Amino acid sequence: AKESFQERAQELLSCNPDGVVLSPIYVQEASQLIGEFTQRRIPFVLVNTNIPDCNQCLSFIGQDYFQSGLLAAKLMHFGMVGNIKVVILNIIRENSLQQHLQRRENGFREYFKRVPNASLTTVNVNGVGQEMVDRELRRLLIMNDGNMGLFVTNSKVYKAANFLDQVGFSNIRLVGYDLVEPSRNYLQKGTIDFLINQRSEEQGYRGLMSIFQHLVLKRNVEQNQYMPLDIITRENLKYYR
Repeated sequence: AKESFQERAQELLSCNPDGVVLSPIYVQEASQLIGEFTQRRIPFVLVNTNIPDCNQCLSFIGQDYFQSGLLAAKLMHFGMVGNIKVVILNIIRENSLQQHLQRRENGFREYFKRVPNASLTTVNVNGVGQEMVDRELRRLLIMNDGNMGLFVTNSKVYKAANFLDQVGFSNIRLVGYDLVEPSRNYLQKGTIDFLINQRSEEQGYRGLMSIFQHLVLKRNVEQNQYMPLDIITRENLKYYR
């Protein structure tokens, strides 16, 4: 929750850190924290989520989100014929649609502008509980007669997979993000067709190394460190740990 983020932020500032690796989940609150970093001359790195026009950070480490959305759309479109209906599903907390999810959606929609027989619908689920996801997906299945593709813009894709697996709609193409354990299982079963991996652990490692290079080695740090866009399927899943 935002309150928890703000509490941890105050704890962080009270420690008077030499450097910070920050994943700014809540942009407004993170921007206020970054203002404190700037005032106190604390170097920081942003991982996973970038903040627009944030020139004070040493580096951003994460995906090119627009390009990631383009890739997800190509995976969705692959092999589809006839009239194509796709739902873009944002499973989010407290109406907090984050900037990087919007960028993914923009890239996704940009790809389908070149597909004349495609219709796209965006649905926000304002809560990450399984019951809320199930209720929304049940409505979408009825509305579309079970004939649709489903693009989940974040790592909560396993919640959509759980519902589709329970109701037996394994023929719906499902694309999402991240090799979290539940998603690995649904990818192996075939409920999820494609995952785009963000290499979260490597993002954290690069963040710490960037702070180290800046503070200890006194080296310049690359402004944008974009992560590879790994496409994971059930056929290559066992090679990713």
